[in-house]
Amino acid sequence: MSSWDDIREYTAAKVGYLNQTDLKGLGWTAASIKTFFPDPDKTAPNPYSSHADLVRLYEPQRAAHIQESPAYAAWLDSHAKRRTGARAAVATKRRQTMDMISTAVKGVVVPAWPIRDLVEAAINHWEERGAGSADITSDSLFLERITKNYVRHVLTTAYDGVCIDLFARIGREEGYHLLRAMVDSKVDDAYPDLLDDITTMQAQTLDRRSENALKQPTRMP
Repeated sequence: MSSWDDIREYTAAKVGYLNQTDLKGLGWTAASIKTFFPDPDKTAPNPYSSHADLVRLYEPQRAAHIQESPAYAAWLDSHAKRRTGARAAVATKRRQTMDMISTAVKGVVVPAWPIRDLVEAAINHWEERGAGSADITSDSLFLERITKNYVRHVLTTAYDGVCIDLFARIGREEGYHLLRAMVDSKVDDAYPDLLDDITTMQAQTLDRRSENALKQPTRMP
């Protein structure tokens, strides 16, 4: 925290001068200040912290003169072109990311497994990961979710590989959403009635269990 002496000194020094916040309010940027004002007209103690750098102060007339100069106009034009070029480069890299995903997903083939085998494999995978316990009679929506996850991450090997490739790319967040949507669409095409099939399988399982229970010999007292 600054002392009252620092605050009074800054207040007195600031009269008739602009600080960097003032300049930015007039259209200056950090880059333009660094380019045209490498050295301030004077400095003053920081009114907020005695440990901070001195506040850089600038004469308003000098700032106005620079902003009206041909050199400043040329710098603005060049800076705008650089920014436009940078935005175009980012857009190109983002488009390349989306193209990479589309190309990778085109080669994805979702294998057609019998529903019971698929769900049991998904349950085993879920439990092997230590995520929790489950069985054929677990909630059908839960089984649908872990089965789709299993297909996406295990049976379509391209998915995790593309996720890793996306990590260092521009547009990765958008890319993750696109990748998942495209792969999920293929999963849905391969198993269009997955939830209904799971529900039917569960009903069949319970029926068999009931039948087996009825077949057990009755113990005489």
